[in-house]
Amino acid sequence: MDFRPLPWHEQFLLSDRKSPWAIGANRSGKTECGAFKMACRLMGFDPLRGKTYPDDAKYWAIALDFPSATIIKEKLENYLGEEGRDWSYNETKAVFTYHPTGSRCWLKSCDSKRKKFQGQDLDGAWFDEEPPFDIFKETWTRCIDRAGQIWGTLTPVEGSAWLYQRVYSTDDADFEIVTMAMTDNKYLPPKEIERAKSLYRDEDEIAIRVGGEFRLMLGRPVLHIPSLQKIQEQHVCSPTFRGRLSHNQFVTG
Repeated sequence: MDFRPLPWHEQFLLSDRKSPWAIGANRSGKTECGAFKMACRLMGFDPLRGKTYPDDAKYWAIALDFPSATIIKEKLENYLGEEGRDWSYNETKAVFTYHPTGSRCWLKSCDSKRKKFQGQDLDGAWFDEEPPFDIFKETWTRCIDRAGQIWGTLTPVEGSAWLYQRVYSTDDADFEIVTMAMTDNKYLPPKEIERAKSLYRDEDEIAIRVGGEFRLMLGRPVLHIPSLQKIQEQHVCSPTFRGRLSHNQFVTG
């Protein structure tokens, strides 16, 4: 497997959390990292961790749409390799089968809607880019029976509020967030990174696509979203008292 991990790749791939997420800039190698992780699961062995995985496992690789799923397909084919052809791909069902282990990976698309994500129990799932919340919940449910890991790789161009609140800014020990900028990818020419900045329309889009920062929305809103996020993180706290008003008195409870 021709994979040379960058430092942030290793942090993401070595995570033991229930749900690790690589959230960062375009061209930082996120999808590459997610595909390597999936290929290791199918083959039943992770060379970075020296860890084995069960045979006959079931996984989903989830893209935003079917054209995006072809990118996942190509990267999995690259890592599974041609030598010996120990794997096969069924075009009709969009599923990879790695024959030595019997493990399978179905390619799924968010545009097929939530009902297409029901029924199956899984050993793990990979989101490539931001999924809708209902599909995220449904997929998480599929991984309960087998205690499967759910990982994600994305550039937060949609700025989903649910993703920020539930995954990115949470203190939940189930999640681990690894972030990266374009400049963290040593294989990208610095001059090309500078040229890319000129394509983006404002500071928010540059922060997301080049800096790998999470912003709740793009464009020029009336209120500056990063400032609101900082206020929420640093100054919003739980109330000192909770209770109800009764007979002109404040009763705690």
